[in-house]
Amino acid sequence: MPEATRFSPVQGYCANSPAAHPPMRRVGAGCRGPSWHLGGVLTGPPALARNSDGRLELFVQGGADRPYHIWQLAPSGAWSPWTAFDGAVKSLSVVSNLDGRLELFGRGTDQALHHTWQIMRSGA
Repeated sequence: MPEATRFSPVQGYCANSPAAHPPMRRVGAGCRGPSWHLGGVLTGPPALARNSDGRLELFVQGGADRPYHIWQLAPSGAWSPWTAFDGAVKSLSVVSNLDGRLELFGRGTDQALHHTWQIMRSGA
């Protein structure tokens, strides 16, 4: 999957955007942040979780049903390049353990349950 690329905002900016973040776009009566295109082609719904350090991690089913993974490099920050897992899945689910590690479950194209997890909190 390609590296992340940024979409250009298409609507007016909101005046109260925090200086630490990109300007927010006006959407109807409210505001939202700029849109980002993370690349790739999805063949199933995404699974999203927050690491114990506040970074988001996203898991998707991509081309040939292969699972892919992307994560924020810092909380509310830029995104990593896409990383592929081995195998093929028909669905994905991610959950945070009580100790803060993320666990990924998937129904494989072989109809078996597949499972992987972080070895350390907010890590590999």
